[in-house]
Amino acid sequence: MKHISFFFILFLLGSISRAQMVQVKEKTSGYLGMKSTIGAKVYFSPSLEFQKASERDVSEYPSFSINTGVLLELQRGLTPRFTWALTSGYSRTSSTMNQSGYGYVLGDPSSPDYGNTKYYLRLRSGTPKIEDLFIGLNMKFYRNKKAAIAPLGPYFYVGGKLHHVSADFSNLVFSTSQSNGWKYYNIEYKMEDPILKMNLPEINLGIGATSAIKKKLFLDYSIEAGYVIYDYLPNTESINRSMKNQIGSRLRFKQLLNYHIGLCYPF
Repeated sequence: MKHISFFFILFLLGSISRAQMVQVKEKTSGYLGMKSTIGAKVYFSPSLEFQKASERDVSEYPSFSINTGVLLELQRGLTPRFTWALTSGYSRTSSTMNQSGYGYVLGDPSSPDYGNTKYYLRLRSGTPKIEDLFIGLNMKFYRNKKAAIAPLGPYFYVGGKLHHVSADFSNLVFSTSQSNGWKYYNIEYKMEDPILKMNLPEINLGIGATSAIKKKLFLDYSIEAGYVIYDYLPNTESINRSMKNQIGSRLRFKQLLNYHIGLCYPF
């Protein structure tokens, strides 16, 4: 993962240096008057796999994977160095959770019977499906003075997103046992609501560059850092609350760093 980040940064820095040589000449430039672009990109990041878990604490031992998503971007120049960009993206994860190391102790600690009656919950199998659909708005600041006329060259940006996250746990299979004193009873446990949905805001910033491949085809690439705002729910006996905390934690980690690359069309 470190090698991927290192080579991507080298590629970005080298491309920015080349992009600085792009000159937008009035009257002779084929880009003159093309203040807008529309394009498609892919994005990927080092991210926590949702299925990795440890007993009692699913976030104790994180691991890494590559989650890839797609996004669309519409950009419009406002001043010689300033543009706004409207984005919309989608990613999906479907993975098998750790079957042998995922446990819960259910019960109300405030109850006088808590010491005698407990539920031990263990996940046996299942494939959670998690979808992330977001919209966002970025403010881009180009280094080249004529970037808003022809959005080319290096830039940095700040902005935000709103993530609509949905998760389907309907096919998770749990086995449980109830202890009452010295006696144990095997019982079946089902989540009270297997479909979870959340709306989570994010603030982000990044650097990138746009280079002209052809007269009406640009290559755009950037590195983005983001922070998802999520308030952790109190740790109770509710497995639904715990699952929401899992998703919030992993989405926050996933958005810490993203690499974007794609093509755009000026008009």
